Amino acid sequence: MKQKALDFLPFIFAGLICGFILFGTFVNTPDYGDEDTIRIGIILPLTGGLAEYGSDVKVGIDIAVDEINAKGGGIGGKDVVAVYKNTWGGYPRPGGKTHEGRGGG
Repeated sequence: MKQKALDFLPFIFAGLICGFILFGTFVNTPDYGDEDTIRIGIILPLTGGLAEYGSDVKVGIDIAVDEINAKGGGIGGKDVVAVYKNTWGGYPRPGGKTHEGRGGG
């Protein structure tokens, strides 16, 4: 009798783990804020010596954003918008560009 109960123990643990994963998925649904759009900041060289590469990446990102928005409301029912910052073909000032992307300047 004890052996039969021990045979089912892995299935019980697997069921509990699946239950916790599903419960966590429903409880921890991400909050995308009160705004109507989700802004994603992208730092690219759009001018200068590396502008050719930056423009290719920008085209790819624009295509991806269009595909995401075309599938029924973007992410979480909110449209995705790509916000581009230019590095002028040099190294970006990491603190300065991220500060600008947050709306600080």
